[in-house]
Amino acid sequence: MRNLPLMLEFGALGEKKYTFFAPSNEAFENIPSRVSQHYQLTSNIVRKEKDDIMRYHTVLAELKTADMIKNETVQTFDTDANLFIYVFNKWERFVNGAKLEGEEIIASNGVIHTINTLMYERGQSVNAYSYITTVGRQLSNPSERTTSEFNKLLTRYLENERTQHAGHFNARDELRGGHRKTVTVFVPSDDAIANIPQQQLTQLKADSTQLKKVIEGHLILGEVYHTDLLLRPEFNDLVAMDGRIVVKKFLGNVYVSNICGQSLVTHGNITVSNGVVHIVDGLLGYVYSDVITLLHDQRKYQWFYSHVKTATAIANMLTLPRGTTVVPESRMYSVFAPVGVTGLDLTQDIDKLDSVMRMHVIKGRIEISDMKNNTKRVTMNSDQTATFYQIDDAVFIEVNYVRARITHGDICVKNGILHNIDAVLGVPVETIATAISANTKQLLTLLKSVRNTGLWTYLNDRTKRVTMFAPVDKAFQSMLDDSLGRKLLDPRYERNLKLMLKRHIVVEEVFLDSISDTKTFTTLQGDQIDIVKAGSEYHVRFGSKDVGVIQSNMRMTNGVLHLIDGVLYSDDPSTGEWTNGGATCVNETMTTESEVMTTESEVMTTKSKVISSAVSCRSRPQMFLVRGQLLLAGTFYILQCSLF
Repeated sequence: MRNLPLMLEFGALGEKKYTFFAPSNEAFENIPSRVSQHYQLTSNIVRKEKDDIMRYHTVLAELKTADMIKNETVQTFDTDANLFIYVFNKWERFVNGAKLEGEEIIASNGVIHTINTLMYERGQSVNAYSYITTVGRQLSNPSERTTSEFNKLLTRYLENERTQHAGHFNARDELRGGHRKTVTVFVPSDDAIANIPQQQLTQLKADSTQLKKVIEGHLILGEVYHTDLLLRPEFNDLVAMDGRIVVKKFLGNVYVSNICGQSLVTHGNITVSNGVVHIVDGLLGYVYSDVITLLHDQRKYQWFYSHVKTATAIANMLTLPRGTTVVPESRMYSVFAPVGVTGLDLTQDIDKLDSVMRMHVIKGRIEISDMKNNTKRVTMNSDQTATFYQIDDAVFIEVNYVRARITHGDICVKNGILHNIDAVLGVPVETIATAISANTKQLLTLLKSVRNTGLWTYLNDRTKRVTMFAPVDKAFQSMLDDSLGRKLLDPRYERNLKLMLKRHIVVEEVFLDSISDTKTFTTLQGDQIDIVKAGSEYHVRFGSKDVGVIQSNMRMTNGVLHLIDGVLYSDDPSTGEWTNGGATCVNETMTTESEVMTTESEVMTTKSKVISSAVSCRSRPQMFLVRGQLLLAGTFYILQCSLF
């Protein structure tokens, strides 16, 4: 263990036996940044918190792997807070969702188990009901974790139960550790319930049957499921006190739903004496609005709603007739609502606005689980089809070659389903350069390369119409296995790198689905590359290089972006980017940061290279910035050649 000091000295605890769950090094590396930053503080309060966490990892008995049983509750050294053991089979053991790894270590005064997660969320000594009604109501951050509003619903539910179902076990009994002893409960935050219009909330409180289903639909009885357990396939569909709870992983987060819709677990794994509490961002099982009303009521849809309202045909389509409770399939819609969009006004061109808004609506329901790779659906714009892609954990929708990521899906409404997306479909807003900049997960090396070689300005020019075949980071990494590839990644060969990168740019828009066999294109570098269709896949060929297209047809304001899994560089040192042909002199002074010499040693190196260069370019005097001072003009000479 490292980073957190173990302040509990086991040797001073007498002859008793103990069990210590020791987080691995990887467990500390995976601590959320907010938690890690907090524990780097050196105050007495933080030191005590560290000590308490270590106590929470300590059990007041010797607990060997072979002795663990499913749903076992064990008492810790931290103010009577409990841990919960979960046993899957002969080999897999979990404590509060943290998996035991490797073999146990037997010590003279107990046993040590390595776990893959630090249990930084210390357990509570109170039961789930007391947490909701007391502890959770008193937290300082009402938007994320407080439970006051759910407590109000719970209070109304209990009033109904006393008059209608006296003598029966109810949700409060189970939250206190009643008939089934343990419980997993999903509690909507105050912020989540505040999103429900007051009129609909009042209606829910007045409908005792509906309220009973909603409250009891948040509880799983007799089981303690921390989030790591919920993500296992065995627990994707669970029996609730009323109905079922479906669990999904999306973008690395845990979502839960019942009946319809999904709620995000915003703050999970609050261990209480009889189970675990998870705070979620929505009230499960309560569908109260049609599409247009939801867009109107929630601030995050303000931009989209204002444009939908202007496009009256779409607004009428998404409005559910008053009083209708059962909607025929022909009146069900899947709506993709951009969130966080600003500065884009389509209302000045009503025909275009109507066309774009229709791209965001699909007739019929489609849920996240239905969005398999290359799944297609017809939008309400009859000329445009929506295509869905799964890339790593993310799901994307593409219409008219413009792709948006689904950030929150399966939001239930009476006449369909709503999905939040991070861009406007059909309307590109990014240049090729800014799209590369935004995708540092895949294109960080390319981003650095286009900046260092001066191609950034070219790829950011909205007046251009070009196509970029962008190598992903893994493609650049594979160049290290080749001597010429390594040379291109050497900063001393920046000129050659720029020539090579220009081979990945075609000076026209190229959408791959327009290519039926093989087609040849001339690149910005002057070379020719072939685009080859092989079945459902596309390849780019240059010389001996044959690279695959892994993401295609992303429309930008200045062209098209495709991602490829290889780099198109010449492996012949006498051709391509390794020759000096085509370079021409220019007279512009150096103005960009990358062109300014910053050290005297760099200047001397440049001079040395120029003197020995065989390139036929006119040399001229130039001033250099060295440690903030200008050297005398004419002292050094350089060659400045254009690569365009």
